[in-house]
Amino acid sequence: MKSFTQKINLIIIVTILFSVSVTYAQHRQLTRDSEKAYESQKFDDAVFLAINALMQDPSFGRAIEALQLALPTAIRTNESKIAQLKESTASFSGDYTVDQCQEIINRYNTLIKISDNLLNLPVVKPKKGDPVTFEIKNYNTEFSEAKNELIKNKELAAEQHYQSGLNLSKLVDIENSKSAAKEFAKAMSFVPNYKDASYLYEQARKLGTKRVAIIPFENKSGKNQYGAIGEMITDQIITNLLKNPSAMEFTEIISRDQLQQVIEEQKLGLSGLISENSAIEVGKILGVNELIIGQITQISSSQTPTTNKSYKNENTIYAKEGNYKVYANVTEYKKGASASINGSYKIIDVQTAKMVTGDSFKKDYSFVSQWATFSGDEKALSNESRHLCSQLEQNPPSDEDRVNIVSSALGNSLVQTIIMYVK
Repeated sequence: MKSFTQKINLIIIVTILFSVSVTYAQHRQLTRDSEKAYESQKFDDAVFLAINALMQDPSFGRAIEALQLALPTAIRTNESKIAQLKESTASFSGDYTVDQCQEIINRYNTLIKISDNLLNLPVVKPKKGDPVTFEIKNYNTEFSEAKNELIKNKELAAEQHYQSGLNLSKLVDIENSKSAAKEFAKAMSFVPNYKDASYLYEQARKLGTKRVAIIPFENKSGKNQYGAIGEMITDQIITNLLKNPSAMEFTEIISRDQLQQVIEEQKLGLSGLISENSAIEVGKILGVNELIIGQITQISSSQTPTTNKSYKNENTIYAKEGNYKVYANVTEYKKGASASINGSYKIIDVQTAKMVTGDSFKKDYSFVSQWATFSGDEKALSNESRHLCSQLEQNPPSDEDRVNIVSSALGNSLVQTIIMYVK
């Protein structure tokens, strides 16, 4: 029984010593981090790190010194910046004034957080010397005034954007209506439900929305064994556009069913539709503003045969009974495959029949498998050879799968370009 009690006491002592050791290491690290933050002129971080160190050990002299150094600098820096910001926000000058008011709020929040942390500190007393106190300021009144100032300037910013939206709404065309909608939305970002901005936004958004038809890309590569690649790319673009709310805010995509109905009514085959003139005529019938058309000019897909090369690894083994060399014969294998699609696209204004924008595109896919086998002593293998010998032979995707991978990646790539245009 006595032996068991001694063991329990020993475990308790070891646990306490370990806990003390961990705590000691933590507050030393926090203090070092505080000193580094001060050297980097991150004075707020330096204060909080020093306070955390003193929370763990309020007698740690180095942490006390770090806080005594960083605290007045952090307070002075924040107060000085607040004074500059207050001076520059004395008169309203647009959204920038709101941003500056928000920075004032953020800096007051930091100062208040510092004060709260100082209030929660235990008695700070170095191992030799008297207790140390830190100046704690109350910023509640100034903080309340800053919040009121922010609210006032948000109202002014909302009204400025609201008036801009009203002026743009008088210019009834797609681009100005789109800009008006953005102004009404901006007004509501400062003051939710500002006046009737929500209603006016929706009205302007409808007028500023472009109806767009995306015609299946024509495959002019001469390679038709991969299926309807052009339609696959087009479907990928449409799917990703519909998933992007910001892209669809001012865009309406004509559905495939609507497009197909016009094709049938006009007795147009797919090849007839793909021509630019026919596409524009269909666009007019559908009442769209813009057409996106494209063509694939080249599809390539190939697979390289497996190659191999053999070489010898050797290594010296150092042992008590004497050094000796070991050898291994390594055969390294490599095979690969690739695919690529080239083409171009255009965005055409239906009314003017002129190209708004366009570009060429190219997307590549490559596959490589490398592995190795060896005979002889494994200890002779170099790190690189050992790694290759641990790899398994991988087979590339099929010819059709490679082209499908590229077409999918191409659709994802093109939609990003189109999204930037329609926003």
